[in-house]
Amino acid sequence: MTILEQIQSVLGAILGVAPEAINRETTRSQYANWDSWAHLQLVMELEGQFACHFTMDEVISIASVNDFITLIERKQSPAADTVAGSRLPPSG
Repeated sequence: MTILEQIQSVLGAILGVAPEAINRETTRSQYANWDSWAHLQLVMELEGQFACHFTMDEVISIASVNDFITLIERKQSPAADTVAGSRLPPSG
């Protein structure tokens, strides 16, 4: 399963919509029920599925499926372990 497919599955279940209705360009503003609670549910579920951690700033800045994909891809890259020469806290 791709990152997009996993997000489609999780977000579709949380919002009660067909996963096929969700794509990279899907934004929070398109769904009234993608509120703060649904957003936190999505964040927690994706952190578990991808064994990563989103910072509060990242959580606040996420406005679309593409934002999630970009962050997850960045966190999965080998360079994600360091930022400006300092070690990031362990994911998970």
